[in-house]
Amino acid sequence: MRVSEYPSAQQRALLEELEAMAVFVDSADVPPDVITLNTTLECVDAGGDVYRWTLVYPDEADYQRGRISVLSPAGIALPGARCGYIVDCRAPSAESLVDSVSDQPDCAAARK
Repeated sequence: MRVSEYPSAQQRALLEELEAMAVFVDSADVPPDVITLNTTLECVDAGGDVYRWTLVYPDEADYQRGRISVLSPAGIALPGARCGYIVDCRAPSAESLVDSVSDQPDCAAARK
């Protein structure tokens, strides 16, 4: 590993601050309509257009197939949202309403 790949003291401090504020939830406790990674959902934008998305890691993203990166503007806004929430993101439109969550893997795995 190159020296530049190690986090700086400032990056480590930020990470520690974020971890201190984080709330860790067991997958069995995640409600079925909460968006997490690999969740498939439908959003309706302000113009009434419906989008069906699956939230994925960046290397699995394919916008044409409805697979959006968790690091995209919409992907950053979605985790933790639920049905009926309005999420604000920069693209493709300013706001989208989470209309439905059809596949939430954390909750589904807990039911098995």
